[in-house]
Amino acid sequence: MKLKKEAKLAITVIVTLVVLVWGLNTLKSRSLFKRNNIFYGIYAQVDGLKMSSAVVYRGFEVGQVESIKFTGAHYENVFVAFSVDKDLQIPANTVAMIDNSDLMGTKSITLLPGDSPLYAQDKDTLQTSIYVGIMDQVRTQISPLKDKAESIMNSLDTVLSSIQTVLRPMTATNIESSFKNLSHTLRYLESVLANLNSVSENLKNNNANVTTILNNVSDISESLHQVNFTGMFGELDKVVKQMDAILYKVNSGQGTAGKLVTDEELYRNLVSVSADLDKLLTDFKENPKRYINISVFGK
Repeated sequence: MKLKKEAKLAITVIVTLVVLVWGLNTLKSRSLFKRNNIFYGIYAQVDGLKMSSAVVYRGFEVGQVESIKFTGAHYENVFVAFSVDKDLQIPANTVAMIDNSDLMGTKSITLLPGDSPLYAQDKDTLQTSIYVGIMDQVRTQISPLKDKAESIMNSLDTVLSSIQTVLRPMTATNIESSFKNLSHTLRYLESVLANLNSVSENLKNNNANVTTILNNVSDISESLHQVNFTGMFGELDKVVKQMDAILYKVNSGQGTAGKLVTDEELYRNLVSVSADLDKLLTDFKENPKRYINISVFGK
């Protein structure tokens, strides 16, 4: 019995759908008719990890990555959800480590089982880590060296630019002038040093005289040390006090000197007597015969 055209078309569609579902299921390593457990992991970064990346346990693929998205108030972490075969029981402290699955750098999640007697449950968040491979370590070590090399190259470029500036004609002239000034300065310093050497030689030659002078200064110092300055200043203080007492008496009109200083009438009489004496002496000088009469014969 021949099948009708519509039946053939229906069978073809069904077979195609089955093959398509089977193919997709094979590519994703999951079964449409088997429910898997979902676990979560939070990472600082997921370099190379993608949707459908494999989840590996003891070297065997047991699931795949279902979703990757940012988490945190400022998107500081990455939230990864991955499925695992429901029949697989993993310890609760299992670590979900992002690892390299081949030499090309393809990433996967490797489950590192812990020693907990409890098992992880569906929707649990597992501990996470990121494997640092040899290439990553080399890259980490080379990165600072690369930065340092770039810094050295920049420094060399600066030095070469400075050398080019130095080698310019005007700069060369300035350098020559600077060297000449430096030469003059060195000659001046040489002269100063020669004078210092001369002074030092003179001191050396006159060492005995210098020693004698220093000894004399020491003797003078010793003599001054032996002088009784305390007694001298005591006597001086007494004299000052006596002078002060005398001046006080004079100012207050006590004694003859005090009266001479403070009695105005006596002062005027003395001035008048002094004036009369001065006139008398002047007249005596001009007319001595008026006051002295000398007779040769005794009359």
